[in-house]
Amino acid sequence: MLGNSWKLCLHLWIDHTGFRRYVDAFLRVSDFKDQAKLNSNHLRYFIYALGNANRKVYSWASVALKYSPGGWRGHRDGSVEPYSFLKNEEVFPGGILTLRCEIISGENEYNALPEYQLHNQLRMLTDEKYTDVTVVVGERQIRAHKVMLAAHSPVFEAMFRADMQESSQNVIKIDDFDFEVVREMLIYIYSYSSPNIENLAGSLLRAADKYDLGRLKALCEQTLSAKVTVDTAVEYQALAALCSAASLQRSVAKFIADNIAEVLKTDEWKLMVQGHSLSYVLQKNKQNVEHNDEEYHLSNKLKPA
Repeated sequence: MLGNSWKLCLHLWIDHTGFRRYVDAFLRVSDFKDQAKLNSNHLRYFIYALGNANRKVYSWASVALKYSPGGWRGHRDGSVEPYSFLKNEEVFPGGILTLRCEIISGENEYNALPEYQLHNQLRMLTDEKYTDVTVVVGERQIRAHKVMLAAHSPVFEAMFRADMQESSQNVIKIDDFDFEVVREMLIYIYSYSSPNIENLAGSLLRAADKYDLGRLKALCEQTLSAKVTVDTAVEYQALAALCSAASLQRSVAKFIADNIAEVLKTDEWKLMVQGHSLSYVLQKNKQNVEHNDEEYHLSNKLKPA
């Protein structure tokens, strides 16, 4: 192509903060046979990850600049999150990844859209630029932006709209989640990624459910579904019920059904059965007391004066 050799690359990027990770695809010049052609051409391209029936599932676009020795042309699209990409079965039909590259050559072609730098948003959180609200977790604080929180969470938006402390004092107090969980939730709001989701998925699921962060909730469900084991199945099923996480409930229910003999032996299952039994006994006792009370009042009414 253009007298030179090229490589199609798929790469995992980690930004300067260490928080952001994303998958990028790009072309790299590997053998410079014609530097004059390389310098004179504005090469742009689109790379697609193809699913079933060659449907375009993910895409990356280049920036229309000239190549230099060793240079590449990745758009660095931060929306392609590694976990979702690797776990998306449509991207790997039959366990095979197919990438298509469409080349656009020439200086007169239309310009590519400028790159949307998601890491700039995350930097606003980490550098505390232009912040106007304080999130208080125990004795620790995180400075944030009302507009970012409200744009992503209907719950935060309602707080700021109402005549509440969050609106009048510009303070949000969160006392039902650890600091690490709240920080991870804010990182997701600013960057659409969760670098520590593997370790915090359970607590993050509860936070995402409470603050109505639908995509984060779905990511947590995917993470927990992939991690379910004989020892965690009961815990995850209870968590899914608590958070109305239907996808996780289905995954765990199927896992339990497929591994019922092993799950029945766990302490968690026995505790669950005991808890349900106690709840059943208490409920029956309550019903019996209410029934006896009704009979007592009825008999008193029927007594002759």
